Amino acid sequence: MYLLSCQCSPENIEGTGNANIVALIAAILVFIASAFNIYIIWNNNKSNVVSKNRLVWINDVRALMFEFLKEYTNGKDSTKMKNIKFQVMLYMREGVTSYKVLIEKMNKCIEEDYSDKNCDELIKAAQDVFSEVWIRLKREAGISKLNDNRFTRMFESKKQ
Repeated sequence: MYLLSCQCSPENIEGTGNANIVALIAAILVFIASAFNIYIIWNNNKSNVVSKNRLVWINDVRALMFEFLKEYTNGKDSTKMKNIKFQVMLYMREGVTSYKVLIEKMNKCIEEDYSDKNCDELIKAAQDVFSEVWIRLKREAGISKLNDNRFTRMFESKKQ
């Protein structure tokens, strides 16, 4: 009974109101900071996963395009070229113009005999696809177009 009476005396209660408010405010600030930190980490992890997957996508499609071009320039096995085209198509999303152009150029190479023009057009179409995906990757990673242009100007000025 003595402990209860000591803890609840008016002298002990008087200063605890402010201390409790300060402790509550501190706890709220810690909670907000922790929640914000979790949000930042989650966003960074998501960006890293997406970026990593896009790089794998670019490398996979680039390897398939190399196999296709190698087949086209070394004697043209149409069946093998069609199989490679089907693999590439599985990486593509319907309705994207650059993807459609790439597949059209692949079809042209399958249907026609070898020509430098067809080869160059196919390479350009593939580069356009890779460029679009690379730009999307940079935007998702938080690199703005403005910063991207700064880097380009900086690298171009060092070449001269």
